Amino acid sequence: MIDADDTLPDVSVSQLLVTSETFQQLPHPALAFDRAGRLALWNPAVIAFHGLNPDTVDGLDVCQLFPPEAADTLAAAVAHAREHGWQGVLPVLAAGNEVRQAEVRMAVIGEQVVVRYRDVTDREQVRWKRRAARRWVILRGLAAVVVDELRSPRPAWAVQVRRLLAGAGAAFDSVIDQGAGRTVLVSGFHPPEQKMIAAFLDRCQYRTLVVEHPDETPERLDDHRGTVRAVVLGPLARPFVLTDLHAVHPHLPAVLIGWERGAGRLPYPVAAARLVRGVAEAVGAGEMELAGCDECDEPADFSDS
Repeated sequence: MIDADDTLPDVSVSQLLVTSETFQQLPHPALAFDRAGRLALWNPAVIAFHGLNPDTVDGLDVCQLFPPEAADTLAAAVAHAREHGWQGVLPVLAAGNEVRQAEVRMAVIGEQVVVRYRDVTDREQVRWKRRAARRWVILRGLAAVVVDELRSPRPAWAVQVRRLLAGAGAAFDSVIDQGAGRTVLVSGFHPPEQKMIAAFLDRCQYRTLVVEHPDETPERLDDHRGTVRAVVLGPLARPFVLTDLHAVHPHLPAVLIGWERGAGRLPYPVAAARLVRGVAEAVGAGEMELAGCDECDEPADFSDS
């Protein structure tokens, strides 16, 4: 059964526009924007949620209500809404530029896209943490069995897995190192340790994108350039991979595990606490760089031409 609190009010989108009083009294944010992405209609909940100045909302670019990394997903959702309507979860910028998760519903009425949404950050965070915790427990048990059955001397990847298993608990308890949903690219490790590193970082509240073949890492970054906050490269990644990554994203922070040269180097095998601290510092540096950018690279195009 779906709890009533987990879904948006089932109100006809067309009725919202026809009956302006209903639109204005909705408890959750509701707005409409034109083909240029400019706000044409909004209710008081939009002003309160985003901390906007009521005198400057008219004609505001709707992109300013979403974080830069959501631009591609937002554009895709709008394109889908023009054909079939759309509903899903998107990151939004709340008051104070705080990134929150919102359940969003879109539909097109005439020339305008009508959007209703509500903050479900706490719900999504709980679900995500539970999934990450379950995955870690399962993989931890399997990894321990596999590593214990290996004969000595154990391969380097097995030693790395052991390091993670031994120090994971303390890393999970380090509040300042938790990722709060930031996305990290992981590549350049043997498959078993790469899977464990990804599960470990997920458990530390990062969202990981794993690339099996290191040489394909720049291409994967290009697909998610607005989302990835840092990259973790292992000893199997060749130096040109980092060069190519910086060609895509010049200021992308990198954590280099087992590399001989380069900033952000950590030893291989690396302890769990050092790994998560290195990732936290890299992500922090990346967000400071991002905060220094005054504009997005390109404005979003919401036309269907």
